Amino acid sequence: MIRILLGMLVVTWAMAPNAGAQTPASELGRIPSKALGVVHLRVGTLYKGEAFRGLREFLALAGPEAMRTLQERFQITPLQIDRATLVVLPPSMEQEHSALGIPFPFAIMVSTLVDIPSENLPERLGIGKLKKLDGPYHLWEEEQTRHSFALPGPRLAILGSRSAVTALCKAKDGAAPGPFADLANHDLGVLVQMKMIPAEMVAAIPPPFSDLIKFDTLRMNMDMGKEMVMGAVAQYDSEKEAQVSEDILKGLANRAIGELEKSRQEMLKNLEQPGQNRPALFSQMPEALAAFYGLATMNDYISQLKNPPLKRNGNKIEGEIRQELNGQLATVSTVAIGIGLLLPAVQKVRQAATRTQGVNNLKQLGLAFHNYESAYTNFPENITDKKTGKALLSWRVAILPFIEQDNLYRQFKLDEPWDSEHNLKIAKIAIKLYTPPGQQVQQDSQGNCLTPYQGLAGPSGLLEPGKKIRLANITDGTSNTILLVEAKNMVIWTKPDDVPFDPKAGFAEPEKVFGGLSPNGFNSLFADGSVRFISNKIDQKILKALFTRNGGENLGNGF
Repeated sequence: MIRILLGMLVVTWAMAPNAGAQTPASELGRIPSKALGVVHLRVGTLYKGEAFRGLREFLALAGPEAMRTLQERFQITPLQIDRATLVVLPPSMEQEHSALGIPFPFAIMVSTLVDIPSENLPERLGIGKLKKLDGPYHLWEEEQTRHSFALPGPRLAILGSRSAVTALCKAKDGAAPGPFADLANHDLGVLVQMKMIPAEMVAAIPPPFSDLIKFDTLRMNMDMGKEMVMGAVAQYDSEKEAQVSEDILKGLANRAIGELEKSRQEMLKNLEQPGQNRPALFSQMPEALAAFYGLATMNDYISQLKNPPLKRNGNKIEGEIRQELNGQLATVSTVAIGIGLLLPAVQKVRQAATRTQGVNNLKQLGLAFHNYESAYTNFPENITDKKTGKALLSWRVAILPFIEQDNLYRQFKLDEPWDSEHNLKIAKIAIKLYTPPGQQVQQDSQGNCLTPYQGLAGPSGLLEPGKKIRLANITDGTSNTILLVEAKNMVIWTKPDDVPFDPKAGFAEPEKVFGGLSPNGFNSLFADGSVRFISNKIDQKILKALFTRNGGENLGNGF
């Protein structure tokens, strides 16, 4: 549902002829003051501007009759969207799994120029099975992803995570709260409140970005008239932090120049084509012209990066770029190169978010293990046949009552194996806590849900088959013994299947056994309930020692 509607917004930005006067951005009054971040886009204003004059004239060639036909067929189209606002809330406000891999509750408010027809709207959108929820406004929920779609007003649609959609629906129109008051004054406005991001997520971001993002708020805006003006202001708690960030930005600019120079040399090579006959064939002209244009663009940006438009004013860092809009091609190249420069940073943030979600999952599992141990005096183990000792169901089934899944636990036949006709049906039910972070539910070819969370099944491990492990049995210390890991080979969550472990052999190539969710390593849950990230480059002897509960190894300062 979300992907389709986001696609419609992209089409809107490119095509939207403004069918009426712009309305006040009263929906911004619904934004919570503690929102993590907001992106506000004035679609209608952008379209009416000078930058899109040529596009307006081109679309007008379709004629008024074609526009009426489009309107009659669909009643409302993306061409009648006036504004779009993305609101991201702190993760503490929602623990739902996101099919987009986004660890934050979020919602998109779409303001239109005409009334939105609510009759049969979910079915007409063709966005999956929705169920109507009771409330003072139209609210639907997609059953599989729990994404919601609401119409709190005749010209306002809100879609996204259920808790975020519900919060925005319950709020009232009006002026945007203090930190977000300036958003409505720009064609594109962005505000990020760093203090709303969980500390553990910030800690997972590697340097130098970890120092760069110590700002309190970050404001960015873009306005497009006869020229494009892009501005940004990062406000820090102290002048010292602003100074550190300024130095980092200048260093990143120098690194960016180096990367752009590599691309510039490639384009120069494509233009020159050394060793080929001259004069060249005219069939090679398009590629040469592309390289020629690329060289001009690269040289322009290298020149700007050598003197970045940044200035520090006390505890603030400000920057502004102005560029004449010499045709839409210049705008496209600007946006494309900007995205190219941002992609590495965006990828790092996504990786940090995924790692944080994995940490939270493991911490919840650690809490369940300790609560189980308090109730039964030993750590969870696979559910076995009382007569034969054969493992029937995984420890992941045994701890269900301790992760708020007691009703599901009661559905199992505990004297039957995981793949019995009855129990196999339950294996197809997804458990959020067992779902890989940042991913949709993973299933095998039979529809059984898979999980990466596994223990070490072998002698001296905390899930040694046939052993009831108590805290007293962990003589190496709970802070030195790994309980669960993120395994690369996912298994059916109900199946008594874990990572085979031989304490004599260890793991010669841990990257082939563990990880897959984060680059260069994997999260591990220790017996004391802490979660730590293990690098694939860890010393093999130390890794083997961490997997044993009673090896008597002296880790020293090696870990």
